[in-house]
Amino acid sequence: MNNSILFVLSTRFPTEKAYGVTTEYIARAIGRITDFEIEVITPTKDQNFATKLKVREVHAPFQRFFDYVFLKFHSNTKIIFNLKNLFYAIKLSLIFKNSKSIVWSRDILMSLVFRIFGFKVICEIHRTPSLPIRFLLEFLKKFSKVKFILISKHLQKKLRMDKENCIVAGMSINENEITMKKFSPRKTNFIVGYIGSKHSSGNELDIKQLIEAAVAVKSINSKIKFKIIGFKINQYALDFKLPKNIKFIARVPRSKIISKLDIFNVGLVIYPDTSYFQDSFPIKIVEYAARKIPIVVSDTIAHRRILGNNKALFFKEGSGLDLANCILKFYEDDMLREKVANNAYNWVKKHTYQKKALKISKFILNI
Repeated sequence: MNNSILFVLSTRFPTEKAYGVTTEYIARAIGRITDFEIEVITPTKDQNFATKLKVREVHAPFQRFFDYVFLKFHSNTKIIFNLKNLFYAIKLSLIFKNSKSIVWSRDILMSLVFRIFGFKVICEIHRTPSLPIRFLLEFLKKFSKVKFILISKHLQKKLRMDKENCIVAGMSINENEITMKKFSPRKTNFIVGYIGSKHSSGNELDIKQLIEAAVAVKSINSKIKFKIIGFKINQYALDFKLPKNIKFIARVPRSKIISKLDIFNVGLVIYPDTSYFQDSFPIKIVEYAARKIPIVVSDTIAHRRILGNNKALFFKEGSGLDLANCILKFYEDDMLREKVANNAYNWVKKHTYQKKALKISKFILNI
């Protein structure tokens, strides 16, 4: 399999989680503009989701053993996860040893194994690695025929990456998902929306600030409604009654997300300002921006780096009252909503999978 790229995942695929969505679209975009044959390698091919990519299921070795260990030793999951990936990378390296493929991985340890076995490697990094993995990264950086893709300039500087061997490519959107419609102010059925799951990498969404904001808004303006899409409220044990202006809706397929977004007058991004999320680039930011939806985000280091000062309104992280004030500010000022929405829209037009693929494809040719 010469002139091919293997996108290696250590978790199930296809999936509508962010890693699956981004893998699907960047792989397809690269396949369209280059001569590379594209294939995704996964330990579990999920038949519940469709994909247009060629997918090969290669089971991880010692799967039953690792499943048992994960259940038995909850406190050491990172160590167990890395051991599982180590053995999986070795197995894949032996299977594909004669393929001369480029291997694309989001795992530093697996990338190192693939390079030791002689593969050309693209290592995509989205977060600051732990200290032991960072040590392996320093070792990996010394190899030739390894290129790195970083999700942000901040992470590039933080990890002291050589600009000759890396490029910065953040979250993206499909060109056909960027709206051509003119921004239109609306005051009736003013919808404040959030789309996403109740968990992000094991961190649970704090819905109390959402409910607190809904209560505060309801006392001032009954025309503003909240729609939270991605999970049902019965997944939480609440000891109080929900206000009538907030509705929780179950997860919708990725194919229907854009149509759901288009009912929003405001889009929410409400991650906390913890060390884990300081490297985050939420995919919903580019999705909102592409549909000209004015964004309200929690005031975090990561969100400030991504959006600057003119592409969103920022509320005090954890404060439902401050969130309510931002929503009311948008409701009362159509010019502000249009200005903020257009600033984000003009920015996101530069962040498409097609532009990202073109940038990466030139980079790949130099491995």
